[in-house]
Amino acid sequence: MNLKSGILLLDKPKDFTSFDCIGKLRKIYNRKDLGHAGTLDRFATGLLPVLFGEALKLSRFFQEPYPKLASFWKSYSGIAVIGVETDTLDPSGEVTQSKTLSISEITANWSKPEIQAIMQTFVGCDYHQVPPQFSAKKIQGKRASDRTRDGEAVELKPSLVFLKSFNCLEVTTTDEGKLLVSFTVECSKGTYIRSLVRDLAFKKDQVAHLKELRRTSVGNYLISEAQTFEEVEKNPSAQLISLSEACSFLPKVLLLPDQLLSFKKGNFSGLLQSVAKSKLEANAYCVWHEDEPMALIEVFHDSHAEILRVFSQ
Repeated sequence: MNLKSGILLLDKPKDFTSFDCIGKLRKIYNRKDLGHAGTLDRFATGLLPVLFGEALKLSRFFQEPYPKLASFWKSYSGIAVIGVETDTLDPSGEVTQSKTLSISEITANWSKPEIQAIMQTFVGCDYHQVPPQFSAKKIQGKRASDRTRDGEAVELKPSLVFLKSFNCLEVTTTDEGKLLVSFTVECSKGTYIRSLVRDLAFKKDQVAHLKELRRTSVGNYLISEAQTFEEVEKNPSAQLISLSEACSFLPKVLLLPDQLLSFKKGNFSGLLQSVAKSKLEANAYCVWHEDEPMALIEVFHDSHAEILRVFSQ
């Protein structure tokens, strides 16, 4: 297999961790220089961008907050169970609370219009969300989930996240007096959908957990473009999005002819000064020469610009 760089859009199957997916792909491609662009829970399915080779240098834009970039936003579809809470807030956990909903309560508080009205309160505002105790959130370098399993008392601080949309698709009642709420959501990087479902139920003095979750987009990448493991195994060399296309979500800075020689010698000062003075709106850019991405730049609040990574030519 050649050492082509780019992005593979994988449709992650259920009961695979994101790390499991990377391990399987390393065997398929017989290479180690790949990593995912944002964890999906084991029980979840859907879009998992996998970065190969030089595209690994883009990982920060998927895993750190860059609100002005498309990669900051992700979309999901899911099903929430109202009336049952688990310790993990997903189907893998132990039931910690169960509240039967009466017919009158369902009629008064849990009709589709009522649920949509609650969902709308999360949209377009500052949402300070407490992550699940069973999560990959780090506390002094150790995952919250690992600390919880070790019997430690875990106290997680709220994180500021944002929702562009949160829509109720369907509401059904189970024979056990529980509600199944199907929904879609578009949210910022760092949003836990398990916590969102918990907080949705809490607004009506109820409990909930996430039964199903599927990620449908990451930035400009869509689940309809993703490949299953079976499809990748049949034709692995044809699946990668090129490095040039992978960089297309970043605003462009063109390297001028008189800057090229200095750039190749590792002298970036002229380029950085011109970018810092240009008062561009975004805070991260890809430097291009003709049709080739050359480097990644970040501009900080004090108009100071730095080279983040340089692509191998």
